[in-house]
Amino acid sequence: SEPVRLNAIKTAEQIQGTVVTGRLQLVQSTFTKFGFLLLFPLFHDTLHPDHFTFPNRSKTLEDGTIGDSVPRERLWPAGFVVGVYSMEGMVGERLGSRFAGKSLPDGQSMLVLV
Repeated sequence: SEPVRLNAIKTAEQIQGTVVTGRLQLVQSTFTKFGFLLLFPLFHDTLHPDHFTFPNRSKTLEDGTIGDSVPRERLWPAGFVVGVYSMEGMVGERLGSRFAGKSLPDGQSMLVLV
């Protein structure tokens, strides 16, 4: 799933927009768990490198009015806000109430993704 993550990062920077990966294995889980990532890229304005921004964000001027957005050519990649979504967390919890009282051995799941 590393190529999937790398492709998502490169795509988000290239299109300067939000990207959602396909299904991938979540690496920080204690057992095999699948999910997806949502990547929201943040940028620096090369004229104001101490502040984060994103494409098409209108800036608020000192008088409170809305100014033009930062031109894309002035955006410099700074990082990402990443959302990690577990399929079991999203779907499994809903199904869990249907199987109340049934238990599984540690490390096993009621949800099987194919």
